[in-house]
Amino acid sequence: MKNILRGVLLLPLACLGGEAVLGVGGKLSLSEPAIEFDGGLFTKGWQRSLHGTGFTFADAKSGTCAFALKLSEAEQIAVQVKVVPAADGALRAHYTFTPKAALELSSLFVGTRFSAQNMIGGRWRADQKSGVFSETQGALAIFSGKIKELEIETPPPAKQRLVLAFDAPTSVLIQDDRRWGDTFGLRLGVGGTGLYPAGKPLQVGFTLKTHAPLTLTYARPVVLEAGPEWVTLAYEKEIVPGSALDFSGMGFADAPAGKYGWLKAVGPHFEFERKPGAAQRFYGVNFCGTANFPSQEQAEQLADRLVRLGYNSVRIHHHDNGCVQGSPDALTLNPGQMARLDGFLAACYKRGLYATTDLFVSRKVAWRHIGIDQDGQVEMQVFKALIAVHEPAFQNWAAFARAFLNHVNPHTGRRYADEPGMPFIALINEGSIGYAKAEARETPAMQAAWAAWLAEQRAKDPAYAEIPDKMPLRMSGREGAAVARFVADTEARMVARMKAFLREEIGCRALISNYNCGTHYTTLQPVREALYDYVDDHFYVDHPNFLDKRWALPSRCGNENPLRTGCTVPCGVAFTRLANKPFTVSEYNFSGPGMYRGVGGIMTGAMGALQDWSALWRFAYSHRLENMFSSEGFAGYFDVATDPLSQASDRASICLFLRRDLAPATPRAAIHLVPRPDGHGAALPEAARSVAPAWRTAAWHAQVGTYAATAPLATWRLLPESDAYATGTVTCAASLTNAVGPLVIDPARGAFTLDTERTMGGFAEEGRIAAGALTVTLRGAPATVWVSALDDQPVVRGRRLLLTHLTDVQNSGVKYADAARKILLSWGKTPYLVRAGQAEIELTVRHPETYTVYALATSGRRLGQVPARVSDGALCFTADVAHPEGARLLYEIINE
Repeated sequence: MKNILRGVLLLPLACLGGEAVLGVGGKLSLSEPAIEFDGGLFTKGWQRSLHGTGFTFADAKSGTCAFALKLSEAEQIAVQVKVVPAADGALRAHYTFTPKAALELSSLFVGTRFSAQNMIGGRWRADQKSGVFSETQGALAIFSGKIKELEIETPPPAKQRLVLAFDAPTSVLIQDDRRWGDTFGLRLGVGGTGLYPAGKPLQVGFTLKTHAPLTLTYARPVVLEAGPEWVTLAYEKEIVPGSALDFSGMGFADAPAGKYGWLKAVGPHFEFERKPGAAQRFYGVNFCGTANFPSQEQAEQLADRLVRLGYNSVRIHHHDNGCVQGSPDALTLNPGQMARLDGFLAACYKRGLYATTDLFVSRKVAWRHIGIDQDGQVEMQVFKALIAVHEPAFQNWAAFARAFLNHVNPHTGRRYADEPGMPFIALINEGSIGYAKAEARETPAMQAAWAAWLAEQRAKDPAYAEIPDKMPLRMSGREGAAVARFVADTEARMVARMKAFLREEIGCRALISNYNCGTHYTTLQPVREALYDYVDDHFYVDHPNFLDKRWALPSRCGNENPLRTGCTVPCGVAFTRLANKPFTVSEYNFSGPGMYRGVGGIMTGAMGALQDWSALWRFAYSHRLENMFSSEGFAGYFDVATDPLSQASDRASICLFLRRDLAPATPRAAIHLVPRPDGHGAALPEAARSVAPAWRTAAWHAQVGTYAATAPLATWRLLPESDAYATGTVTCAASLTNAVGPLVIDPARGAFTLDTERTMGGFAEEGRIAAGALTVTLRGAPATVWVSALDDQPVVRGRRLLLTHLTDVQNSGVKYADAARKILLSWGKTPYLVRAGQAEIELTVRHPETYTVYALATSGRRLGQVPARVSDGALCFTADVAHPEGARLLYEIINE
């Protein structure tokens, strides 16, 4: 689903304080600098190994543990890791890799990553060579060579130091990974490109020390159960009408959907055709799998719930298999399933909930259905890639789109294609060729398309003579630049054809977008400019990484405070946006079971509001029908229907983004990607370039994006491409990154504050949060705390307020591989557990003595009055998770 890299995620800057932990599967975690070492490999096609198997915990006596890097059941490399204390607070580490079968690989290594935000200005030394980690993104390889000693030092004021002394000269690569993310990479080479014989061990060993002595511990499993630190919670999903949690009266869902005609893209906003000049925003949730097919009674109940939760949109997703359930050709619509989807959509439209969807997500297509004489089904990502280059695959896509969009909903009397309540459609979900697996790029159809395209380019530009005849699998250098251009050209041809099909044959008036994931290269932006009605993207914080089998435990998440590195993930997404088109995020999440996911709603809502985006859809509400109506479903990776923490955090997004409590940032800067007559930028560059620059954190202070047209762009500062990507923050974005606004991020504390008239609060690991009229003092647990006015007044004059105090929510009996809770071994079950913590609340409101505070259930039902007092003109009370009758997260503050 996302660009996931195994085993090199970051720890909080000071989570262990001079400690090292050898975890399950040989993962060596350091506290200062905050890094993790892990064994890894790149396949022959330069795809990173995402999976392992046979994980063991370290033996405390010998300091050894084992696992295997796994490409398939037959293709594995056994790994043994030994880490023991050495003199003067150093560690001795030794890795042995033994292929179980002969393998062709591009690289085998021990690797780690450093946060770019924490390393810029730091220094490195490799034997006699040295350099600085520059703010300017330059060549991919910062250093490459065989050395005996490596030293890396973070910049002042921390000046943390890492020194590796190798047992023998070792190949070391320091790499600038900022074209893919916000990190610098380090690889300690065990072997390079070539054949790795079965049974032949390969080794790397080194002594590791830091600026301070290290204490080594060996990780052991952790199970969470109810007790003083974890308090049980009952999750009541139906919102009590008229309660403080009933947002239906705020008017976000203006019923019925479609009452103002079709939605249009007008500059950077959506507008209704019969409501010109009024920019529209949408906030909603994804429905996946069986959740798309409720009974009519369930549909009505669910739609009512969604409106009370404050949503005004839904995304119908992973629905296409269900629509053709039981169909031998995977194209014929299932009448019973479509009747359920019809009912759900009609219930949504009736209440003012608009829908978006995709014309291909995960429908299972047999190889023979696309003219290839092969058993089995086409892997999902392979089929997506083939749509653009293999005619039978395109026709299969079109056949489903034709059946789906021509289907008439009996509740509305309209085809899906004619439904103004479904005004935006993505052609293929996450369908980028650049995101496709090596097996997709190596198909005969893809290689034939590449060969034809390359011949055209060679006829026009001699620079392409050096590009391989076979489509490269690695996105580095000029080869990667050529692949990025091929992807853009192929996308342009496919989208133009799809739009013509939808507009001319089907008569569909919905707005169209595509290519909503993966690394976004600058070469694609002119295509979006020319062909998309709006731009869509996805982002995730703490998306799971599966260590053995996909979508099966054990899984791993970073589980680190994203504010420690400036919460950069949504910042990168901000540059995918074109400044003159609406921008949407149809999937986002701060995923479970990460302990910091409570900050996801308020940070995403703030980003969307500051950037003046047009729509956000959290992924997801539910993947299972039964979990939406049962109290038994345990919290998982994504679904708010089984995660009361994420559901509560959504209210911050709704207030900040949908209600517009936070105004758009006033500085506006777009990177100007001037297209050539053929639709591209400059001549074939030395490397493919990601749209997100090194100064991406400016997105917290200014509206940012790219611009791929030639006409002047009023109210925006246009930054020349050469400056934006070459000179970094100092000259290009200093005024943007230093802008002062209502949101302040403090990476040193891992904290932020947000102060608007109607919503104010923030997050901290400990200590105080001071945001306008609200002051919070935390005890016991990190927490996100905010207050929002529920009427049309500022908080200080509001008659009814909602205060939310979010620590962490886990399942009873959830099992992790260690105390850092990065590797999940077992989900556990209900009841939910909330981490105990207190927040001392001081709220400056007019006439504080007239207010009453009530603790609320997750339904909005009042649980009881909370003692409050007035001190120095402020209303004061303690928000305490722990209560004999169950955990408390939500508080109604009302002037009665």
